[in-house]
Amino acid sequence: MDKDSFSKFKSYQIDLTKIEGEISRLEEKLNSIDKIAILNETTSNLTAGLDELIKEINAQITANDSKIYTEIRRVFRNIFKYIVNAPAIIFMRQNKEGNIEFKVEITRENEMDVTAEDRGNSYKKMLCISFDLSVLVTYHKDSFYRFVYHDGALEGLDNRKKANFINLVRGYCAKFNLQYIFTSIEDDILRSC
Repeated sequence: MDKDSFSKFKSYQIDLTKIEGEISRLEEKLNSIDKIAILNETTSNLTAGLDELIKEINAQITANDSKIYTEIRRVFRNIFKYIVNAPAIIFMRQNKEGNIEFKVEITRENEMDVTAEDRGNSYKKMLCISFDLSVLVTYHKDSFYRFVYHDGALEGLDNRKKANFINLVRGYCAKFNLQYIFTSIEDDILRSC
């Protein structure tokens, strides 16, 4: 009987160990479910916050009454017009993720007909340079960056546009206390500037 009791005890002990293991496994699952619920709630809160920010951005874009935005657009138009002798307009819109995208188009003198010039590499580069400079000029009185660097700024431009670009950059750097660095291959640099 002692032998039989000992066997039963061993059997119960093995069963108990299996049941304790199953309980531990189920408790782990329950903890994971709780973590998932917390993460889902956090995700929902962040999504709601993001939706609010997207609505705020949309409202600001729609209002379009920002003095800074208006000034950036004005300076941008002047810079680009001076360098390439063609008007360009810049505007912002929201993409499908709710982020701001700046869109730039080169127009004819009437500023109604959009041209395809902004698709060329040289003009795209000049559009970017004009935008960077317009932001620096607009914020020149504030605690803001006073430095910009562009690679290959003169590539693909004709000599008149190169001269216009260099003269404009020199004037803006002196007037607005900016530091401007650009790289260029030797053949693109005008000797007269």
